[in-house]
Amino acid sequence: GLVFDGATDYLDCGTELGNKLGNNYSGDLTISLWIKPSGHGNDGVFSIGDFANTAGEILILIYNNELGFHLNQANWTIKITGFNDTNWNHLVCVYKNGSEADTKMYLNGESVGTKSGTFPSASDIDLSGLKTIIGAYYSSAYPFNGSMADVKLYSSALTEAEITSQYLKPESVPSPSTLVAWYPMIEGNPESPQSIVYDHSEK
Repeated sequence: GLVFDGATDYLDCGTELGNKLGNNYSGDLTISLWIKPSGHGNDGVFSIGDFANTAGEILILIYNNELGFHLNQANWTIKITGFNDTNWNHLVCVYKNGSEADTKMYLNGESVGTKSGTFPSASDIDLSGLKTIIGAYYSSAYPFNGSMADVKLYSSALTEAEITSQYLKPESVPSPSTLVAWYPMIEGNPESPQSIVYDHSEK
């Protein structure tokens, strides 16, 4: 995995994914990753946003020991409280367009969390021109403290069986054709801020 120092480290993956998904996004989305947090205060795990002092359209965040998946500038949220785990955890967030019931967060293969807020429609999800950020949110002032590995993004809603398979076999290469980005984070020296991280999705 890659070590994030909680001070200046994060990955700016640019606007390519946001532009590919576009505005009024009517598709589904799954974010799958492994995290080993060292901090639980205000740590951005993943975001698609302008990274200029807004929460973003899609956000995964650890805030005051709450682990949450947020949509549409955090107007809708699913979160768990009392999250202070410092071990490796497999986290999967599934956005199912038009279905709040099927939009879920999985922690180590189990569906978790309490939902609140107004669930967005496709017209609320505008991703074109937005940055994909791994290890921060809102701005560079809110970085992730800990380690992260195997970040995968799919333009589909993975099933519970597919999520369980990824949890039980983390070394497996993703097979769904909807994989749009994959960052294994195995390149170079994980302690080096100069490490280059490649997208292995071949998309």
